[in-house]
Amino acid sequence: FGLDADTFGSDQLGGRYAFTVPIFTSPVGGVVQMTISPSTIWVFLEPFQSGLWYMILVGMVVVGLSHMFIQSLECYCAGDSPRVLMKRLTAYRINFQGFFDTFYMSLSVFLAEDQYDWPTNPERILRSGWLFFSVIVVATYTANLAAFFTTPNV
Repeated sequence: FGLDADTFGSDQLGGRYAFTVPIFTSPVGGVVQMTISPSTIWVFLEPFQSGLWYMILVGMVVVGLSHMFIQSLECYCAGDSPRVLMKRLTAYRINFQGFFDTFYMSLSVFLAEDQYDWPTNPERILRSGWLFFSVIVVATYTANLAAFFTTPNV
């Protein structure tokens, strides 16, 4: 008949087909069409869907803003007028540099490179919640990445 593995290989079809692995020896073989996906530099993002990556980014921004707000509460002195408080907050805490610093801190916690001291109790509570979330996301990503690499591309 001429369609066994010895006479009808994938190289004869341009490398797009491969034979199934036989469970037992039989004169009958099968042909499976292989789909080849192009490799890009963003292949490490494939274990999660894009919506989940966006939500992780939003979570980092929320943690950064929350941390900035908690730090700004330290500037409050009893008896200050709202105008003096807002002037003090914008001068010291609430600006682009403060947001960048707190966003960097939330990203570093997510990537296990936390080197910042969280001195107050509200900051420690925020850090504990963010660490718990980070552990869950990193463990899930690791499991999905392992499954992604062990799945055959057939």
